[in-house]
Amino acid sequence: MAKKKKADIIRRLFNLSNNWTRKQWEYINQKGYEFAHDEQLSQDEKNSLEEQGMPTFTINRIMPVVEMLNFYATAQQPRWQAIGVEGSDIDVAAVYSDLSDYIWNLSDGNTLYSNAINDCITKGLGYLLVSVDKDADNGMGEVKIQQPEPFDLYVDPKSRDMLFKDAAFILVRKVLPKNHLIKLFPQYKAKINKASSDERSQRSWSARAMGDAEHKLFMYNDANENTNFAVDEKGEMDQLIEFFELYEKVKVKYINAFYRIPPDEKVLAQIKQQCDVMMKEMEAEQQVQLLEQQQQMEAAVQGGKMLPERYELEMQKAQEMMQSQLEGYYQQCMSQLQMEQSKIENRVLTEKEFNLLMEDETFAQNLVDQVEFFGTRIKQTCVAGDQVLYEEIFPSNVTEYPIVPFHFKWTGTPFPISAVSPLVGKQQEINKAHQIMVHNASLGS
Repeated sequence: MAKKKKADIIRRLFNLSNNWTRKQWEYINQKGYEFAHDEQLSQDEKNSLEEQGMPTFTINRIMPVVEMLNFYATAQQPRWQAIGVEGSDIDVAAVYSDLSDYIWNLSDGNTLYSNAINDCITKGLGYLLVSVDKDADNGMGEVKIQQPEPFDLYVDPKSRDMLFKDAAFILVRKVLPKNHLIKLFPQYKAKINKASSDERSQRSWSARAMGDAEHKLFMYNDANENTNFAVDEKGEMDQLIEFFELYEKVKVKYINAFYRIPPDEKVLAQIKQQCDVMMKEMEAEQQVQLLEQQQQMEAAVQGGKMLPERYELEMQKAQEMMQSQLEGYYQQCMSQLQMEQSKIENRVLTEKEFNLLMEDETFAQNLVDQVEFFGTRIKQTCVAGDQVLYEEIFPSNVTEYPIVPFHFKWTGTPFPISAVSPLVGKQQEINKAHQIMVHNASLGS
């Protein structure tokens, strides 16, 4: 029941984020994308022009602008460089730089980056997605970079951060055949076969592409075609279902535990043995020095240079000083032993890990203090239709979404402006003027 409820929540998140503003933004930018790629006339417009004997070709002035912007943005390849905080971090920084270059080249990052920039210019928004391929490198796993379709992502409409750091969720929606999903997730074959989607699996298309005279966004739905089915590798009908990837920020409870490390008996024995050896050596040295001092003072008494009373007083002081030095060194050794016994360290643990450690009586006795706090983590949930495939919380060092957006003109919302959309009207004016000019020239001749 809990899994079903989670799938329903994700479906409702999609319905709420796919509001009128999102649909209008997608329509405008899809239209701009098609204009940039010379798809500027609908089939109805072409038929109407042909009936009137007017030309149907266009003079695309948008494509050169797009190509120029793409060139300036991708003329140089990105270069990764990690800088150490201090001199001792130089070697570590070099490892991170090489690792970043390895991941970038392994994923063909230059091509993905170019496609993301092209999406940014023509659709207003491009994305790069960082993920982990657990099956790569014979099961050891590899970090991979992907370039998702911008219209497949649905961002929390309340987000106001350029990188969507303040978004409550980021949702990726795709419509895929069941057979294809099983190839992607063979370990969840049973769940995918049971999955069903209440919503019809349709794709959004621009009104211009489908010939809608009112220029409204609508969902492609032909009653004479099975739009919610595909063909599998055996040539049979394969059902299409929705596949959701939900990324959300969650708060995980941590415990900053301060605990005393029990002393190692071997270490304590070695320190004590070393102290005994040093004490004996120091005592022998002090005895020799005392004898030398005694001989010098006896010679001074015999030569009449020192009174016997002074001799007795100086010898007493020398013995007391020797005893004091021995006691001081002994205290120093004992202090070192006490430091080993009272060494305190701290570890940051999740609440579950802390509770498991508290079951150990030794850890519970040595616990000095504990501080509770909440840390931000990224949680990923994958749903096929009405079935939750898996839920995963990313490692503690991943505190931001693994999705990097590229805006052309940020508007303070998840719906940026592309470079092409303001040029659509001007392109239409050029097309109309050119059609009329050619038509009139043809009639005049």
